[in-house]
Amino acid sequence: MTVFRDRDFLLFWSARSVSVLGTTVSTVTLPVLVFRETDSTLAVAALGVLEVVPYLVCGAFAGAVGDRADRRRLMVRCDLLAAAGMAVIPLCGAFGLVAAPVVYAAMAIVSTAGVWFDAGSFGALPALAGRDGAVQATRLVWATNQTVSVVGAAGGALLIAAVGPERALVVDTLSFLTSALLIARIRNPLAPPRRTGAATDPGAGRVSHDIQAGVRFLWRQRRLRTLVTVGMGNAFSGGALSGLVVVFAVRALGVPEDSSRIGLLYTAGAAGAVAGSLLAIGLRNLPERLLTVAPPVLAAGLMLALAASSRYLVGLALYLPWYACYTFTMVNGAALRQPLIPDEFQSRVNMVARMLVWGCVPLGTVTAGLVEGATSIRTALALCTLPVAAAAFYQGSSGRPRIRKPTPTYDCPNDTASFPTKSPDDQRS
Repeated sequence: MTVFRDRDFLLFWSARSVSVLGTTVSTVTLPVLVFRETDSTLAVAALGVLEVVPYLVCGAFAGAVGDRADRRRLMVRCDLLAAAGMAVIPLCGAFGLVAAPVVYAAMAIVSTAGVWFDAGSFGALPALAGRDGAVQATRLVWATNQTVSVVGAAGGALLIAAVGPERALVVDTLSFLTSALLIARIRNPLAPPRRTGAATDPGAGRVSHDIQAGVRFLWRQRRLRTLVTVGMGNAFSGGALSGLVVVFAVRALGVPEDSSRIGLLYTAGAAGAVAGSLLAIGLRNLPERLLTVAPPVLAAGLMLALAASSRYLVGLALYLPWYACYTFTMVNGAALRQPLIPDEFQSRVNMVARMLVWGCVPLGTVTAGLVEGATSIRTALALCTLPVAAAAFYQGSSGRPRIRKPTPTYDCPNDTASFPTKSPDDQRS
């Protein structure tokens, strides 16, 4: 793979791998720590809220800034901020001062830093790998992250048993620092390109104008809009099943709540995630329509089969390929977006797309939980296959118009481009 010959890409790839390893350790450790301090499942659930809220609050703003800033410097500063936030917990633990509010404060800092880091990293990949290599580079980073996550989850559990949850979080602190050092060594500043045009737009230079321009670009380009729609349907259905997998195991498969067989379901899901990421690389030469339609269709079929299953081994055997299809669709959608977005719009368009897609995961979980409370887990899962099936149908029935770059109409530092009122692609969509 040609990207491995590039020193800067190798540094970025290594930084992401190390950071994801540490983040996975904290993903396992933080719920244990909060539950120990509060003995409350609601308090543990609040950690998930703190992970999502920063994206909803400042994701679009961060994306607009990411299209103006030196992305390398932005990512380094975010890693350092995240390291400082995470270091608070082991430091407080050394003096016996750990409490749930301390953990929440640290989580809020780390999650907010992560949003701004993502704003820089979305534009970094195309800058490092080039437009032709962006798709393959994105798939490689996702596949590595999924593989590293399996190792991190197992390592987190071992560290909790060996040194306790507070000290285990030192690993995540060190991972952020290592990531910052690696990214700081990248020679490419990863800044978006400059364009020149006539300064005619009164909104030039305003971040709010940049956000609106990014949203307009995403909405008006049918191919991008279709990829995001498929991602949203896939995320909604995926959130329904993955978020209620314990309820499914207990109430549909008859597994006791304290059985290790529930852990095997999570292991199967992790293996499916790795398989789906690797398949996204291995099957890259197949027709794009097949890659974007077949996996969500298979995911919908497997989810229906899971909803109907009553035997544990059958459920286990179906959960792994379902998770592979779910992950494949996510990876493939994120990769195919990259070459369709102009370099100067990478951060803001990708951040909006991520907000829309990943925001559907908790929405799917909540919806399935409400339906399950009124009916049954089988009915909830069966109904929640509809979004991914509908998204696959939408993808299959959509054309493939050519993506046009926005036409710059004014000067702005690091560029902010505006769009024609109506493009030929828009008229066809």
